Amino acid sequence: KSTFYGMYYDQQPVYHDPPSNQWFGFQAWSMERVAEYYQQTGNAQAKAVLDKWVKWALSKTTINPDGTYQIPSTLQWSGQPDTWNASSPGANSGLHVTVADYTNDVGVAAAYAKTLSYYAAKS
Repeated sequence: KSTFYGMYYDQQPVYHDPPSNQWFGFQAWSMERVAEYYQQTGNAQAKAVLDKWVKWALSKTTINPDGTYQIPSTLQWSGQPDTWNASSPGANSGLHVTVADYTNDVGVAAAYAKTLSYYAAKS
């Protein structure tokens, strides 16, 4: 199994039924914090993470002319990330995600919108 500073990768790190990593809301909430940090500090590492995540998230988002929208809801992961090497980080080409279904949950959408706003404000 892949490791990060000696800790083994767990595809369901908090709970298993349903898997804790499958809800897009957890990503929106966490990335909101990363984007706020980036907006305040201009941290290049935060920007690098956000550049990739925002591009992916926007590609999975639909906003219609009538104001309705769809954002990811359930994520399905396969494979594993690369074992972490701080001096030469891998691309995690063996780890894949697909969107199983979509939602218009206003709470998740709010966190997602705030993430995009903080990111855009600094970028």
